[in-house]
Amino acid sequence: MKTAVIGGREVAAGFALAGVSCTKVCTEIWEAKSALKEFAHRNDIGVILIENNYAEDMQKEIESLMQVRDSYPLIIAIPSYADKKW
Repeated sequence: MKTAVIGGREVAAGFALAGVSCTKVCTEIWEAKSALKEFAHRNDIGVILIENNYAEDMQKEIESLMQVRDSYPLIIAIPSYADKKW
């Protein structure tokens, strides 16, 4: 199973450098929602990592997807690059 990442340019680039081949760069919430639908319907993806700033706005979509699909894909919100505390 593959891992997919939905997030901003920095997050997607970082995971791509780490070897994740399924990444979607998003600048708008509709792009993230579209990517979630695309990745969720692929049988080769087992984990979807979503940048937190998008995951918060897509909570209804994530919950409805988790009701339809029992265990795969696992959807995890990850910290947003924009929320960094330097």
